[in-house]
Amino acid sequence: MDIPQLPGQTRSQAVGEVTRTSKKIALELNVPFIMLAQMSREGAKSQEPRLDHLRDSGEIEQDADVVEFLWYDPEEIHSQGKVVQSIIAKGRDVGINKFRYLFKGWIQKYEELDK
Repeated sequence: MDIPQLPGQTRSQAVGEVTRTSKKIALELNVPFIMLAQMSREGAKSQEPRLDHLRDSGEIEQDADVVEFLWYDPEEIHSQGKVVQSIIAKGRDVGINKFRYLFKGWIQKYEELDK
């Protein structure tokens, strides 16, 4: 979905308006709100994703309470499936952390590794 921009407004400003409005609505309704964001081309090529790899990241990073990346290193081999990392890159009230899961795609199941 393309975010409409007002005349004289940058894409980053338009994204910021969407994130601020979404957060305001979620707070008013007291519900969690999950948004998906696109990675920049630089982020897609790098090893592990970081906050600055989010496309138009300044506004997203500022408004988000939690930013989580699901990422896997294609070079990390496991005999039973893909090893997926959950990277909490920003976490108000929860901190930052990393978790590793084994993803068994043929049955759509994640199993925690390194308990």
